[in-house]
Amino acid sequence: MKIRLLLSVLALFGAMLSGFAQIPATQGLSLKWQYVFQDLSTDPPTTSLYPEDVLTGADGSLHFLHNVGLLEGSVVTSINPNGGLLKQTSQRIANIGYRMVGVSLEQGDENTQWRMLGQALFNNNVQAIPPVGRFAISRPEGMSSSITLPENQQEALRSLNDRGLPWIIRAADNTYFVVEPRVTSDNQYVAWIRKAEASSAKGKDTLAYLPRPKRNGLPLGTTFEESRIRGLAQLAPDRYAFLYSQPGNYADTARVAVQLVIFNTAGDILKVCDLSAACGYTFFPQLLCANGFAFVYGEVAPTLFNSPNTAHTALAVVDAEGSIAWEGSIDKEGGEQIAFTAADFYADGQALILAGESLDAAGNTLVNFYRWGLGDAIALERGTLRFEDNQTRVHLTGMTLDAAQNAVLSIQLDQFPNVPQAGQNPEKVYHAAVAVRAEALGLVSADSDAAVFAAASIQPNPGTGFFRIDGLPEGRLFRCEVFDLMGRRYRDFNYPAGSGFVLAGDLSAGLYMIRLSDEQGRSGVFRWRKE
Repeated sequence: MKIRLLLSVLALFGAMLSGFAQIPATQGLSLKWQYVFQDLSTDPPTTSLYPEDVLTGADGSLHFLHNVGLLEGSVVTSINPNGGLLKQTSQRIANIGYRMVGVSLEQGDENTQWRMLGQALFNNNVQAIPPVGRFAISRPEGMSSSITLPENQQEALRSLNDRGLPWIIRAADNTYFVVEPRVTSDNQYVAWIRKAEASSAKGKDTLAYLPRPKRNGLPLGTTFEESRIRGLAQLAPDRYAFLYSQPGNYADTARVAVQLVIFNTAGDILKVCDLSAACGYTFFPQLLCANGFAFVYGEVAPTLFNSPNTAHTALAVVDAEGSIAWEGSIDKEGGEQIAFTAADFYADGQALILAGESLDAAGNTLVNFYRWGLGDAIALERGTLRFEDNQTRVHLTGMTLDAAQNAVLSIQLDQFPNVPQAGQNPEKVYHAAVAVRAEALGLVSADSDAAVFAAASIQPNPGTGFFRIDGLPEGRLFRCEVFDLMGRRYRDFNYPAGSGFVLAGDLSAGLYMIRLSDEQGRSGVFRWRKE
């Protein structure tokens, strides 16, 4: 997900939002649940809760990070696997005088389902542009949070950005990499790789700098042009990748730059891959990583091209060495190029689930789903979800597959008093999430979780050197596969129901996906955390 917006824009945008609205009725693919985001601490509830990030907990819960605005800080909405509200945790006002501006969510320890990474802004400095903040880690406590940040101002990893928020990821040594968009005063560098400690949130040295992109030997852009970090992910056990793009004004195609930067665990930049020709002319390029490949994609506007004069999505697949393994657009049956705006990996990391929006003849919004794997000739259609309201435009802002492989869509709904005309502004804008059932998309068998795996669970969870699988039908033989979140398979064996413990002492600490399959090919996916 992580479609970055400037916090100042969010604050202004929120001013036009008021009231509580309903998600339009849907036809086609069946939904498991739907939820309208609202800030429960305001009266009336604010619906300007743009989901900046989403995390699936080990128990199947979902946690959505919302940046309400620079002055307001952040809110995290936690819902259960059936779409019911668990709690809403405010990061906005802490008793030490700080607000949290969230960047991303990560899995916590056994006592904490999630942690929020970001910046803590002191209340006297929240109107500073750029904001003056400190790298901080937030842990939920009831309806509020505790914040870890350096007490000594000189030891803080202070925000220096003037081109959007940084991106943060846990490193192999349990510290954090922080990648910031940063245009230097001499206009030579556009991003920095920095380091922060996990226990104290103290800032460490700057490790590497990304030089300004060049074309035909000349630097692209100026300090006044929009440049963004569009993603940060672990590409391989010893490698990370982040995506840089410029300018934000994608209409000026002569100045567009899209670069995938690969760096190692020491923070050294190993390779800068120029993807400007492959997928540069896109709407806000996105980054996904699995199985040692980076997938960079973005929707291309038909107005930017004479041929093909149709909207489509450009995709580049890059391996861990920085070589392009695949590039182009994805076709569906019949040869038509497809336009998708959101994607996520199926549980085993072997295929992508794609989702894109369109309008039918009556003006209703359609969300079309496809399945595609690297090397597939075409994308297979998985069905369409239709929102039955031509006075509401539904915009897909992200998608994640939850622990049960339901497709959770983050959506923005623009509400009009009539069927909207070109250039018309909506009366209300609000944000919501809906979950499309996994069996409706063909991601699991229709009766797999309901009949065969309904009572199954992984115990203990979290665990240390072993786990067992409880609740399977007695006398049955199952295939058990263990994957990490990068899609690497560590186990593949037969598991007779009730056979006892599976040794896992050689697995590194972290979150794993366990897929069980029966003789008929029905499967269920479970999450297990190794401590």
